[in-house]
Amino acid sequence: MQIKRAFAFAVTVLGSAWLLTEPAKAAEYRFIAGPVAPYAIDDGGTLAGGVHVDTLSEIARRVGASAEVELMPWARAYNTVLKKDNHIIAMMMRSAPREDLFTWIIPVLPERMVLWTYGGTAISIADAGNLGRIGVQLNTPMQNWAEAQGWSNIEVVNDAKTLARLLANGRVDAMVNLESLARFSMVQEGKDPNKLVAGEEIFASNVYIAGSKNLSGQDFSAWQAAFADMQTDGTYAEILGRYGLTPVSN
Repeated sequence: MQIKRAFAFAVTVLGSAWLLTEPAKAAEYRFIAGPVAPYAIDDGGTLAGGVHVDTLSEIARRVGASAEVELMPWARAYNTVLKKDNHIIAMMMRSAPREDLFTWIIPVLPERMVLWTYGGTAISIADAGNLGRIGVQLNTPMQNWAEAQGWSNIEVVNDAKTLARLLANGRVDAMVNLESLARFSMVQEGKDPNKLVAGEEIFASNVYIAGSKNLSGQDFSAWQAAFADMQTDGTYAEILGRYGLTPVSN
């Protein structure tokens, strides 16, 4: 069942009517990220940028703050922002099960899970089970979804770069992947991401800069205004371009 695209971000003030929002102060927060390309890129244990890391750093610069982002394994990063106060994670996909668990600060990147072909024709979910092989990455929502379809033609690989290479070289007929990850992996493999053909959309949402639940009473309007300025002055498009992406309307 398809999940609708997440609604635009709105900050909700919790508590009594007299409770006032407080301006967000970056110095009070701990900034973290998990190694999920192209949102945050791990280069041998060192954080090497990424769409969300670069965006968060630029926003912090524009509001006069210093946001040093700490890299940690994804499961640890997720559980840290879930269980501890005053943490901001560079990237978190918004979904119904997560809606009340975090503070949704800025929707940086629209994202969708799609059935992809390369240089071919678009395919539907109904047709996919009749293909030769459908590639998915191990231990991902894409693998979980594909296996839930009951298909017998699933090819599971260890990483996104291998999956991109197999698709581009015709070793699999289609793949299930997130759009930004599909495009970035093609760039990493030296393949043309513009040859990717989007088939039926499975899931759509936004990947946010998000925070601990206790931050829901904070005022992040200056951060949001800085991001809006980045979209207007071309900085956001320039960041996306570093990773083979282009702006997409929410």
